[in-house]
Amino acid sequence: IPDAPSNVTVMNITSRSFSLHWEVTDNGNSHITGSIVQYQTHSDTEWNGQTSQLIVSSAETVATLRGLTPITSYYVRIIAENSLGKSKPSEVLEVSTEEE
Repeated sequence: IPDAPSNVTVMNITSRSFSLHWEVTDNGNSHITGSIVQYQTHSDTEWNGQTSQLIVSSAETVATLRGLTPITSYYVRIIAENSLGKSKPSEVLEVSTEEE
């Protein structure tokens, strides 16, 4: 299975969106088939039904989260996936949206 995504960077933060970029340094000898961006507004260690997900297809390593709430902290992590399974999640990043 792939290594956890790393070097997650945040770009283009607005009041209702932001973009993410990440790397998968080791694909586990199988092409990356997609990534899952998980995000939530609470810092709980639980990632459950309160968690929103954005599915990124193929080997893309960039995603934009839209429709967010202004002046809100979001906790984000990324999971890479290939035919062998899912990676461990990246480290959790805290991103705050701007005022409108």
